[in-house]
Amino acid sequence: MDIALSELKAIFLKEVDHLEKLGYDKINIPIDYYWNIPQEERYDPYKKPENLDIGQISDDWQGLQKILREDRDPVTYDLVWLSTILLAIGEHTLG
Repeated sequence: MDIALSELKAIFLKEVDHLEKLGYDKINIPIDYYWNIPQEERYDPYKKPENLDIGQISDDWQGLQKILREDRDPVTYDLVWLSTILLAIGEHTLG
C-alpha cells in the first residue's frame, strides 16, 4: 500500500481541526504506560506475540518535544512515538 504524504498530512490536519472544533486546545491523556509488541512480532498475524514490553507515553512525548526545542533533529522512528500518542488521543477523547 502506498500512502501519499500530502494526503497523510491533510488527514492529520483535518483531525486536529476536528479536535479544535470540539473545543479541545489540549488533550489530557489519563494513562501513561502501555503494552508494546516488538516490531519483529507485531506484523505476523499467524504467531501470538510472546515478547511484550512496556512503553510510556510521557517518555514518548518528551522525546518528541526535543524536536520542537531543536535539541535534536527528527528521525523517522519518532513516528512510532507519535503513533502511541495519537492512539491514546483517539481512544480517550470523545467526538
